[in-house]
Amino acid sequence: MPTTIGTILDMFLDITVYLIEIFEVLAFVAFFYGLAIFLSNRESKTLNERGKNIMIWGTVALFVLVSIWGIIGVLQNTFVGNALRPTQPEIVLPLQ
Repeated sequence: MPTTIGTILDMFLDITVYLIEIFEVLAFVAFFYGLAIFLSNRESKTLNERGKNIMIWGTVALFVLVSIWGIIGVLQNTFVGNALRPTQPEIVLPLQ
């Protein structure tokens, strides 16, 4: 159980980092899903338009999510310095 405000903020930041990563993956998948719909249904105007819309919103979501990292970096450098730079989770694959 967190006892201080610092530990509560650390937990909040950890959860936020992982949520942003999950949303980035979802936006990336949505973009390619829209691309697949767009390319596979060239004859159908409605499906073609639907694929375009999904690609556009996937691109907008990726832009917003990546911009969040930039805004967090600027705010941290302004108010705290480099001490609390957000780190993205690292995936380590086992060597076989």
